[in-house]
Amino acid sequence: MKENFNIAMVIIVILFGLNIYQYLKTEEQNKYLSKSAYASSIHPIDIEVQKCMKKENYTTGGMSYCVAQSNKKWEKEIEKSIKELKKYLKEDEYKKLLYSEQKWEEYKKAKIELLNETYLKSPAHIYINYLSGDVVNITEERAYELSLFLERIKQREGTFLPQ
Repeated sequence: MKENFNIAMVIIVILFGLNIYQYLKTEEQNKYLSKSAYASSIHPIDIEVQKCMKKENYTTGGMSYCVAQSNKKWEKEIEKSIKELKKYLKEDEYKKLLYSEQKWEEYKKAKIELLNETYLKSPAHIYINYLSGDVVNITEERAYELSLFLERIKQREGTFLPQ
């Protein structure tokens, strides 16, 4: 009985945290991306994660799986932005973008090593979810940064007019 109560409490904490995170994330994005396609609503990737978690009955393993899948999708968003930026950047600018991406990958790897080192020492299963969530947040933030950069470059080129 106590174990079921503990599991229920973990689920409530996670759901409450996801709702607060989604609200704060949207508020933060609206600050910086007011004309962005991302800022107008919850991103489809985030909606897919929520549906996946529900399908997985909010189990620790299921939630980690869903978040890992969303991380792959955010990585594809990064790749898409970089590919699109190549169309608008001068050769030297594009080389600097690739260099910054390489440095960001190094940062991401180091951050994940830190998270693994610290979170996985805890006996509490919730830290597996914290780890998954923090990893996807790193990737998602980069996707938003590159999306905003792409919009600004398009504005510079006169090929993008905000709605």
